[in-house]
Amino acid sequence: MKLYPSSSAFAQLEFGGTEKAIVARVVSDTITLLDSRSDSESTDPLAKLVGIEDRERPTDPALLRLLPDADPENPEASAEFRRYTENDIREGKIANLQTILFTLSKTSPAEIGRDEAHAWMIGLTDVRLVISSRLGIVTEDDMQQLYDREDDLDGNDSALLSIYDFLSWVQERFTELFMNQLDGDSE
Repeated sequence: MKLYPSSSAFAQLEFGGTEKAIVARVVSDTITLLDSRSDSESTDPLAKLVGIEDRERPTDPALLRLLPDADPENPEASAEFRRYTENDIREGKIANLQTILFTLSKTSPAEIGRDEAHAWMIGLTDVRLVISSRLGIVTEDDMQQLYDREDDLDGNDSALLSIYDFLSWVQERFTELFMNQLDGDSE
């Protein structure tokens, strides 16, 4: 995958078939995770219509990383916050991930605008949070321990770690483009 500045757009993104398939798969899986909530049994149809619903705290650690408690010390406040915000947060995250899928559907090299690049950065963060949760990465020490025993990882964890590294690299390229543009704007 190559990402570089473009004279007619924010950037151009080139991707090979395998890279495209891997990114599309993990992005689609994250969309499914975000969209797999159980339908709430709201007794107030108006509240449900405007997106104010009682929501259960996610039991899946990866989903909880994407939708954390507002106040871990106060379950009631977290539940109230979740009630008023979770639908919008889910929809925003899914929209960013769908932007990534849309970009991947373009012919390579694909020209992407600043808003698309921003959606990629946010969406990649969400995908990386899911993968890090699946790998048990919470701290930098956890990450180092994974690298230290990389040869002993099973096939799934090894593949996830490689995908995590690749997505981190892609996200770093987007960050560099944004930083370079900021440096250019300040001149």
